[in-house]
Amino acid sequence: MATEEERGGIEEYGGVKEDGEFVRRHLEGLEREHVEVRSNAGDGKGKGVFARSIIEQGYVAFEDEPVISMQHSASKEASWACDRCMKRLGSLGDRDAFLGTAGGRVSGSSSSSRVGSGSAVVRCRGGCSECYCCTSCETVAWRHYHHLLCCGPLAGGDREGDDPGRHYMREFNDHADSTNDIFRLAARFYAMIVASLLKDKGEGSSKTGSGAGSDSAESSAASFLDAIRCGWKAPWWSQVALPHDVEDEDEFRSQLKELAGDSFALLRAALKSRIGNVSEREEGSLFSLDVYGSLVGMFELNNLEIFLHNGELEGTGFYPLHSMMNHSCEPNVSMFYEADEEEGEEGDYSPCSKVYAYALRDIEEGEEITCSYLDAEQLELETEERQDLLRDYGFRCTCSSCT
Repeated sequence: MATEEERGGIEEYGGVKEDGEFVRRHLEGLEREHVEVRSNAGDGKGKGVFARSIIEQGYVAFEDEPVISMQHSASKEASWACDRCMKRLGSLGDRDAFLGTAGGRVSGSSSSSRVGSGSAVVRCRGGCSECYCCTSCETVAWRHYHHLLCCGPLAGGDREGDDPGRHYMREFNDHADSTNDIFRLAARFYAMIVASLLKDKGEGSSKTGSGAGSDSAESSAASFLDAIRCGWKAPWWSQVALPHDVEDEDEFRSQLKELAGDSFALLRAALKSRIGNVSEREEGSLFSLDVYGSLVGMFELNNLEIFLHNGELEGTGFYPLHSMMNHSCEPNVSMFYEADEEEGEEGDYSPCSKVYAYALRDIEEGEEITCSYLDAEQLELETEERQDLLRDYGFRCTCSSCT
């Protein structure tokens, strides 16, 4: 979602090498057959998405895949799905049986088992309760972020050892689930940054010496942070609109910052216990509350809510092309999910949470493609009520319906 602050969108994304093709599809594919991204949509709106050709009513203007996504914590009590791609794994009864039998026992390595529904299920090698639809999803998740976030008995590499990171991560998850589970998504992305830094640091050190490794790692981490800077730039606590019943703005924002600070302190403690020594410069650039707060803020304002498997699964995801779209109370596209339940080849990651933008009317070549940041019921409200709901996004709507 774009405004004059240029919130939304990812122009650079460095880091996860094995998943590079998936990421490149987001970056190189932003200019699709029918749409393009412009850096200036006019009227102080920042970036925007525009039609490159006529798009007829009912046709798909574009499709988009999430750079990062997750199932909401509360939704896991209603739907059992792959922790990485959200593909359905089976019933809750299948889950309970799997985690309580030999197929779900901790082994220290990933292995596939069949559940009652016939689906192949892979449990996290660290021994936590997270499960995956295939060894590919489990392996990629473990390498890219989950090895730093896992709460399982083998997460620290030693069944009998005392892993303080496990304790901190459990506290972090409990805190997120009782306050705002978007902290969990921010932690996942943050872990990807740290994992990328450590990977490049190790590769650089082995090839050309420790100094070069440090430079390579910082370059990789900087690319990840550039992705944040191209999105919403303000920390979460400073960009949330002030509720009408709050009289002391400073106290309100201080409380939000304290909430994010408590979350980040637990995450930082968990990560530092698992990554070993880092330089003072690396620690200063990595373990920043402002960076964490900017991630939370970016996800809070730009994410799309995900509804899959007949509404049983609810999640959230950051979609790069959608995040560049501007709002209109009379949008010309509507976003829909179409779950892909087909079995792909091993290693072929095709997330179920792909989103499609369908044209609500004919869209002319060169016309801006807009969506609504409000739901259908909210769009029926009076103009000032709609404007009030849009305050979090930092703009006043000037669409034809509002003016």
